[in-house]
Amino acid sequence: MIKKVALTAALAALGLVTSLEYVAVAQTNRPTPQQNPTNRPTTPSNSTPLSAADTQFILQAHQGNMTEVELSRLALEPRRGASNNVRQYAQRMVQDHTQADTKLLQLVQQKGATIPQTQGLDAEHRQISDRLQRLSGRNFDQAYMRAMETDHARTVALFQREAQRGQEPDVKAFATQLLPALRQHLQMARAMTDDGGQQGSRSPRQ
Repeated sequence: MIKKVALTAALAALGLVTSLEYVAVAQTNRPTPQQNPTNRPTTPSNSTPLSAADTQFILQAHQGNMTEVELSRLALEPRRGASNNVRQYAQRMVQDHTQADTKLLQLVQQKGATIPQTQGLDAEHRQISDRLQRLSGRNFDQAYMRAMETDHARTVALFQREAQRGQEPDVKAFATQLLPALRQHLQMARAMTDDGGQQGSRSPRQ
C-alpha cells in the first residue's frame, strides 16, 4: 500500500513537472510586447528598407503632385483664363496628379513609412501662385503653361532617375509606371506654351 501511494505521488509529480515545462515553452514562444512595442505595421519581409534616395524621391514626388494640383485649380477658377484648352489641361492635371498621389501614399503606407505633413507650396511655387493670381485672360494662360512646362520637365527627370537608379523595387516600379503619363503632360505643356495655350496643336519641341 505504501509503495502504491508513493508511485501515485511520483506520477503526479511527474505530470506537474511536464505541465510546467509545457507552459514554459509556450511562454517562450509567445511574442512579447517588447518585440513590437508600437504595434505599427511592420515592413513586409519581401521588401527592402527605403534608402535615403528613395525616401527623397517620395517626398519630392508628393510635393510635386500637390503643387500641380494647387496651381491647376487656379486655372479652373471662373473667368481666370481665356483658353478652354488650358482649362482642359488643368482639369487633367488635377485628376492625374490626385490619382498619382493617392497611389504614392498607399505605397508609403504599405512600406510602414509616413510622409510628414507639408505646409503647402514651397517658396518658389508660392511666388508663382501669387503671380498667377494677379493675372487673367491670355496672360494667365501663358504664365500657367510655362509653369507647367518647367515643373513637368523637372518631374520627368526626377521619375526617370528613380526608374533607373531606385533601390526599392516597388518604389522603382511606381516611378516607371507613371513616366509615360508625365512625359505626355510635358509634351502637351510644351506644345501649348508654343502657341500661347490657344490650340495646343503644334508639335512638341524635342
